[in-house]
Amino acid sequence: MSKFKKIIFFFIFFFLILGLIYKFYPQKSFQEQYILDKVQKGTIRQTVSVTGQVLSRQKVDLAFEINGRLKENKVKVGDYVHKGDVLAVLDSSYYWQKYKEAQENQYIAQQNLDLARRKWDDLKPEEKESKKARVRVAEAEARAIKSQLMKTVLYSPQDGLVVDVKLDPGETVTANLPIITVIQKNVFEIDVDVPESDIAKIKLGQWADLSFDAFGSQKIYKAKVYEIEPSATIIQDVVYYKVKLAPQEEIVGLRDGLSADADILIQEKKNVLKIPLQAIKNEGAKQYVEKIDNGKIKRIYIKTGLEGDQGNIEVLSGLTQGEEIIIAKKK
Repeated sequence: MSKFKKIIFFFIFFFLILGLIYKFYPQKSFQEQYILDKVQKGTIRQTVSVTGQVLSRQKVDLAFEINGRLKENKVKVGDYVHKGDVLAVLDSSYYWQKYKEAQENQYIAQQNLDLARRKWDDLKPEEKESKKARVRVAEAEARAIKSQLMKTVLYSPQDGLVVDVKLDPGETVTANLPIITVIQKNVFEIDVDVPESDIAKIKLGQWADLSFDAFGSQKIYKAKVYEIEPSATIIQDVVYYKVKLAPQEEIVGLRDGLSADADILIQEKKNVLKIPLQAIKNEGAKQYVEKIDNGKIKRIYIKTGLEGDQGNIEVLSGLTQGEEIIIAKKK
């Protein structure tokens, strides 16, 4: 076989192999080179995600109004109490002794006044007034001591759960220093810290989705914003504002101090056109997406609206429902 014929045979064989490869291993079509998606209608939500803590809305720190020594704790942590229940008692022996003495002085002053009344017309006006004044002073002293005596008993001002008892019997009590904490059962708030970059978006009455580590992130509960504190809090050199959320349903097992995650709903639009945010490209101030039209890439200029949390954005104009657009090129 001549050299020329060998070359011809080689090229024929080569192109035959290429044909077989093309036949059995077809190349991807132009359209298959891209990730495509259709313009859809749906709901777009924008939220602010924050963390916080469960606190009792009616938390009361209770203290005696006088100094003394604690005689008895009537409750322990975890006890449920009713309004008016006795929580703790001071050693009242000193006040009882003073009260007895005051009662005796009151009795003596009254007896002296009663005896004087037998010769009342013989007494001078100033003597009459002096006898009456002694009775009034004795009565006032007795009332004052009785008031102190009543302060040796600490009562609960509300129905609730005892969550803290700070002193044991025999320890010294300082006036107005809290020793017992009672919270109103099943009345809680969630205090969250909102960074200053988001606080302008938060309004009273906005809804929030709550989840708690203690119950698992899959369980979602509803709450509402009911208070926004005006003053800022600095946490690790970052400015935050305290926002209070009120649960709108019963949350079984909720406890004071539990950590919470909240997604506060800032804005929501239903039944709007939406596309993935990653499909949008920019040309200066203009936005556009790309689509395949007769084997070519065509640029479609659009206007957008609300940007959602799930990577979607609202389309105001330029596209219609069901249109297929390019999201990205396949690698």
